[in-house]
Amino acid sequence: KDKKTLAYYHCGSGAGDKSENDIEIILLHGAAFTKENWIQSEIFQNLCIKGNDKNSYNNSDGERNVSVSALDLSVGADGAGLESAFDALVEEGVLSGNPAIVVTPSASGRSIVSLVAEGNTEVLKKVVRVWMPVASFAVIGIKDDASFNIFSELNIPILAMNGDKDTKGKAVTKKLVDVADAKGVEMEGGHPCYLDSPTYFVDVIISFINGLKSDLS
Repeated sequence: KDKKTLAYYHCGSGAGDKSENDIEIILLHGAAFTKENWIQSEIFQNLCIKGNDKNSYNNSDGERNVSVSALDLSVGADGAGLESAFDALVEEGVLSGNPAIVVTPSASGRSIVSLVAEGNTEVLKKVVRVWMPVASFAVIGIKDDASFNIFSELNIPILAMNGDKDTKGKAVTKKLVDVADAKGVEMEGGHPCYLDSPTYFVDVIISFINGLKSDLS
């Protein structure tokens, strides 16, 4: 939890340049991967490029900036660990302190799911603007479906994604669609479907953000 040990990549504007329309994306990673995979797949770069393409969204409400931070947060991190990382990046001037879009592939989803299990509205509201789990199997471990009402209560939308060859990932998406009113998207690929279909993955995220823009402002 020491901020000095938190490695990250960041693209886009810094905290001091933020406006109300701006969007911050946090990318976590699964157990078999690191922040480097976001770079190698060019997902990190393309989220910044496409997110900041002024022709890709309705800018009648004003221009926006999209920034992306890819973190090497341990997949063992719970909600407290995520909050500590968030606070450290705010202190560093990387994040503004406004809630962010949090992308949690696979095991990294534990950081969000632990907050659901605790009913921790305070940290969820502080850190998460939109949750984008990718086959985050910790979801299945929550047996009380009503626990997921916390997202609608806090007006936190969910985009749940999985690969078409990932049976467990399909189950995660289905559960979140059924009990948390998530939008479910399936794409070509296995468990790390974002690495199998990186261009589509980026386009799905940008499209979702654009579609919610008026509601999130």
